[in-house]
Amino acid sequence: MHRLRRLIFRFLFVWLIEGLSLGMMTAIIPGISFAGAESTPNLVIALRAALVLGVLNALVRPVLLLLTLPLNILSLGLSTLLVNAGVLMLAASLLPGLTISGWPSAVLGTIVLAVVNTFLTSLTTIDDADSFFEFVVEELSRRQHIGSATETERGLVLLEIDGLSYSRIRRAAERGLMPTVRDILRDGYVLTCCDCGLPSQTSACQAGIMYGDNHDIPAFRWYDKERGKLIVSNNFKDAAELNARYARGHGLLRGGSSINNLMSGDADKTLLTMSVLSDSREDLARRRQADLYLFWLNPYFFTRSLVLTLWDILIELGQALRQRLRNVQPRINRLSKGYPILRAITNVFLRDLGTYMVVLDVIRGVPAIYTTYVGYDEVAHHAGPDTSDAMNTLRALDQQIRRVRGIIARKAARPYDIVLLSDHGQSFGATFQQRYGYSLAQFIDSQVTPEVSVADMHVAAAGVGYAAALVAELRSMEQHAGIGRIGRATVGRARQALENRLERHAPPPAVMNARVTVCASGNFANVYFDLHAGKVSLNELNAVYPGLVDALAQHPGIGFVVAYADDGTPIVLGEGGARDLRTGTVTGIDPLLPYGDPELRAAQVLRVAEFPHAGDLIVNSTLYPDAQVAAFEELVGSHGGLGGEQTDAFVLHPADMRVPSTTNSVDLFRVLDARRSAAL
Repeated sequence: MHRLRRLIFRFLFVWLIEGLSLGMMTAIIPGISFAGAESTPNLVIALRAALVLGVLNALVRPVLLLLTLPLNILSLGLSTLLVNAGVLMLAASLLPGLTISGWPSAVLGTIVLAVVNTFLTSLTTIDDADSFFEFVVEELSRRQHIGSATETERGLVLLEIDGLSYSRIRRAAERGLMPTVRDILRDGYVLTCCDCGLPSQTSACQAGIMYGDNHDIPAFRWYDKERGKLIVSNNFKDAAELNARYARGHGLLRGGSSINNLMSGDADKTLLTMSVLSDSREDLARRRQADLYLFWLNPYFFTRSLVLTLWDILIELGQALRQRLRNVQPRINRLSKGYPILRAITNVFLRDLGTYMVVLDVIRGVPAIYTTYVGYDEVAHHAGPDTSDAMNTLRALDQQIRRVRGIIARKAARPYDIVLLSDHGQSFGATFQQRYGYSLAQFIDSQVTPEVSVADMHVAAAGVGYAAALVAELRSMEQHAGIGRIGRATVGRARQALENRLERHAPPPAVMNARVTVCASGNFANVYFDLHAGKVSLNELNAVYPGLVDALAQHPGIGFVVAYADDGTPIVLGEGGARDLRTGTVTGIDPLLPYGDPELRAAQVLRVAEFPHAGDLIVNSTLYPDAQVAAFEELVGSHGGLGGEQTDAFVLHPADMRVPSTTNSVDLFRVLDARRSAAL
């Protein structure tokens, strides 16, 4: 009886919110008004309209969305606004007290209604998912059978904030940017700093977290000399190859769900996960398609996400202009290669989509759920990790955490632990080229003879990979949705147009026949020489390219260079000394001394240097006295190597979950997997 009373109260309360939202909509949009009899108050008309609109959203709108699916994909969801407007006009035709002058007013009305509804619900304890139509989405999601949802073990929800360091999330909570995180800490959770190890970038870190193994991932991108192939972590086929190395059925997400990640963790269900997007199995594609359809089904949530995405483009344009007017240094061109659109997709649309899918999986009772929020990392790369531009993205991320936490408390099908974590941090600084007037590849080119070709492997923005993942999921809808021959042809043209847009912003094709290949990842670079397969020794390099290694080690922008003795022993070379990584013998000044505990850093560098596909030379930038680094790519916020906060990840976890000191992200797998497997 208590539950029935609670449900009735929630129904009445949400009904009132919907009515107030409609009332505010009529006050804002000139072409929409209440025109009832004098004896009928406007509030009564608004409540009637809310009830009718709720019924239409539950019964009519899903049919319209299904019929307009090809156009919806073609317009990246913009046609959903027309569907929402049509439902609103249908409600007006059924209610004599609600008047709408035409389609323009109806479209504006649906936007305002979504924004107002979100604002009003944010002022209450009623989540914005509790509107009339939401029960339809929840029931449809429950029908999608997940076999492991019947298990009795405690569930685990992992929310990764890409690129956010330990000290920055702590400051964000203290300064009120993340009130939900602050409340979680007050409730007894513990914030633990974790060293993610080398390389400090997503593919290695997620492989470590999800599988407990990231062997032979030397960077975000590297060169396989034996195959003559460039490996790029966010290339779907390369990501699938990496994932297959470690996937043995024992991953952290076995029987669970992977959303907006690079690795899959052996998840049964994936969405926007790069390492499985090249998997053409129809059952996987249909499951992803079904979840995407549920996202389009929600009129307020989708409309709000679309509006906020467009608004975020304007925010980025304004922030870029402000940096330029104030002559903020260091800075990069934030308008190149369509970055404002890329930022909006990653910072808003994929953020909201990821949260929505996490919520559905929590309601289903999926045992392990992992999603990555990439917006902070993307903005921090271009604006700087400590800037207000980047830190303010955490406000919206905190709201996503609050939403997931609230759903777990009220609607979860099983008990869940919620764990916040990052894969790595970010470091700040003017780029190598900004400081010295040339890139690392150009400097190497200046040290060799003119006939020696040097290829500079530009690293595409990580956000491009996530945007491409969205396109790939749309392609899946094109191939598997029941939209008919004409629909498939229409969607095919739309998909091709989107792919062409991404290709225009892609880096130029790699020159694979170069004598020297430079692969940069933040302030960390692997350099390969074509003298022979396998590692090229320091003596061999000095014989063919005399003075090159010394010039690199003595450069003021380079903190250390790793080369190999004749027996394969990695040696760290710096301006004032050297270290044998196997014996620990230091000659002169230890080149690793500025980067923290030199023994820890030596072990981390040794591990990467002994990877089969690490470079013949490994180069790390200087760590300057102001704690800045110099990225070898044009990003003022960077990660991939050593120096600054890029190796300082975090885990926010229950107090009874002990997180020991870590030296690599693989150390987290055992901790998280043990927590997931704990009996109720």
